Amino acid sequence: MYPKYKCLGCGNIWWSREILIICPVCRGKGIKIKDGVDIKEVVKKLKAVILLTGFLPPNEIARAMIVIGKAKANLSISRMIILGILAGAFIGFGSELAIMVTYDMPKYLGVGFTKFIFGSVFSVGLMLVIIAGAELFTGNNLILIKVLNREGDLRKMFKSWFWVYIANFLGFYYWFGLCLEPDFGKWVILQ
Repeated sequence: MYPKYKCLGCGNIWWSREILIICPVCRGKGIKIKDGVDIKEVVKKLKAVILLTGFLPPNEIARAMIVIGKAKANLSISRMIILGILAGAFIGFGSELAIMVTYDMPKYLGVGFTKFIFGSVFSVGLMLVIIAGAELFTGNNLILIKVLNREGDLRKMFKSWFWVYIANFLGFYYWFGLCLEPDFGKWVILQ
C-alpha cells in the first residue's frame, strides 16, 4: 500500500507513490501521515516552518500584494518622490556599472557570456532598490491588483504611478548627469 498524505492547504487526504507531494485538488504541499501521529500538531509545526521561510502559496502571495499595494498607494507625495528618486539613481547605478563591466567583454568572452554578466551586474541596482525600500515604478504597478480586487481606488493608483514615474526619471537623470559631468550635481543644486 502507498503512503498516505494530507494537504497543508485544503486538508485533502490521498495515497501516492510519488516523491513530489503535491495535492491533486489545490496543488498545495502535502505531508506524509503516519499511523498514531497527531496530524494537527504536525501541520501546525510545518505551517510555522513554511511561514518562517517566507514561501507562500499563490493565493497568499496575491493577498500580500494587496496589502503592499495599500501601503504604496497611501504614501505621501513627498515620500514617493524621495523614494522614487533613490530608485531611479540605484537603477542608473546598476546600468552604468553593467555597461562599464561588460564594455569590451564580447571580443574576449563572447556575446552570450557578456549578456549573462550584464544581467548579473545590473541586478545590483535592483538589490539596492529592495534593500533601501525605494519606490520603483515597476513595483508600483502591483497596486493594480488592489484596484482589481475592489479594495482601492483608481485615483490613488494613478497618483502613485505618476509621481513615482517622474521621480524615477529624475533620479536616473541626476545619476546620468553625474556620470557624464562630475560638477553636474553642483549645477543642478544651484539652479
